[in-house]
Amino acid sequence: MRLFESIRGHFALMTGDEFRTLSRGSAFSIARVIPENERQKGWIIELTVGKQGNPATIYVTDLLRIYTWLVSSKWGAWATMQEVDEYAATNCVNQRATSYMLPLLATFDDIEIRTGNSAGIRFVFKD
Repeated sequence: MRLFESIRGHFALMTGDEFRTLSRGSAFSIARVIPENERQKGWIIELTVGKQGNPATIYVTDLLRIYTWLVSSKWGAWATMQEVDEYAATNCVNQRATSYMLPLLATFDDIEIRTGNSAGIRFVFKD
């Protein structure tokens, strides 16, 4: 199985779907999933944010970093937004996009989210 291509395809199928950030409920959608450039072969998810349609980008590799961190360091425990932000600050390419990353990660069957003031995310092993 080609995991990276599967994840890229997973998000490409959600182009145009509306998502909401966990703490504020701000709307955004996936505009497209494209290669960052031909040389690096890194894939980005281009977002349209809010009513103004402001652009934002999420690196697929950043999503995988946070997912792996949840599995390896937070197995079954809730990670707060602050914890995710702290992890992303030292481990992700785009350190300021966690509010958009978490709703995207929640599209995976083994991820649960909490919204509102106690917003968080966790990995839940499924048999």
